[in-house]
Amino acid sequence: MIGDKLGGRGRETSSLYAGGNQAVRIMNLHKAKGLEAPVVFLACPCGESDHDATQYIDRSADPAAGYFTISKSIGEFKTEVIAQPLGWGEMNERERAFSNAEKDRLLYVAATRPKQMLVISLYPDQQAKCPWTPLVDGMDLARELDVPAMKLEKKTELTEGPELQNVAEVRKMRLNAISEPTYAVLSVTGQTKAAGDTPEWSAEGRGMAFGSVVHRTIEMLGKGLPESELEDTIRFLADEEGMAEELISEAVRVVRSVIASELWQRSLRARRRLFEVPLMIRKNADRIGGFSDAGSAASEVAAALEGTGSIQYAYVRGIIDFLFEEEDGWVIVDFKTDSVTEEKLQTFIDYYRPQVQVYASELEQTFGFKIKEAGLYFAQLGRWAT
Repeated sequence: MIGDKLGGRGRETSSLYAGGNQAVRIMNLHKAKGLEAPVVFLACPCGESDHDATQYIDRSADPAAGYFTISKSIGEFKTEVIAQPLGWGEMNERERAFSNAEKDRLLYVAATRPKQMLVISLYPDQQAKCPWTPLVDGMDLARELDVPAMKLEKKTELTEGPELQNVAEVRKMRLNAISEPTYAVLSVTGQTKAAGDTPEWSAEGRGMAFGSVVHRTIEMLGKGLPESELEDTIRFLADEEGMAEELISEAVRVVRSVIASELWQRSLRARRRLFEVPLMIRKNADRIGGFSDAGSAASEVAAALEGTGSIQYAYVRGIIDFLFEEEDGWVIVDFKTDSVTEEKLQTFIDYYRPQVQVYASELEQTFGFKIKEAGLYFAQLGRWAT
């Protein structure tokens, strides 16, 4: 920051690069009020003058009164007063005193702007013309600051280093310790399939896309889709899920059999109906054993966490296809679209039943639902098994 004591001559600039922290600001003292900078230069050591006033403001009056002189030019740099108010001599002295006091105030502003260092420019040949001269009066009598002698720090030679192999082993042990998982995420469906005896699926299975289309269509019908739009909806979902076009008619048949079933008619008379309900249950490690009450699938959940001492809790998640509330409790429905024959139906029931048992157990124990019935609806056969 460089100050020009004469306010009318001040110019202000800033860095071309916005946000730069190395900018140099150029301003006069009036604009520098209230600002600070680490290093301040007081430049332009010239232009100071002491001359008679040409105007006087009487600030003691209300309103204030102004007085001024009338001059004429008598040369390139000289003027001559040709008219002045009565008592101008006293007015002139008062205005000069006010002007000098203002100069002192500006010098105080100049001296108090730097945070670390103030650099003063002087005009030694004509000190009377330098506005910064009063700041250095008597400075030749001031004592120089003591500069303490600096002693070079003696560097010690390293003769023995750390055991890098031991450090690496300790670091590896710590990384292994903090990388051990503190929780597990388990799927009810996955645990169910891992627990039971796998049934023999038909070679004519329709795949996961078929099941997704059927499940999504049933959900949309339950949430208000008109039955007249059933076939168009299945065609749209078939394209989205990648289901073969030749399976569309079978998907329409299966869905129609579901909504025509007694189970579906029961749900229409129910208090509430919920579709595709996500379930996420957190179980502490010391309570995972309680899953065994829900059936073999829940036991597998607990078994999956045995021997993992770092596991503190597990998230068990699943999705309930359909549940509805009747007068005396809730009914849980898990739709199955497997190609099942009557002869092999029981093996599929035994395989899938633990899944709905876990859902029923958790809805009762964790959420306080009264479950009256939980079962599987095999859409291929139109059979409801509990």
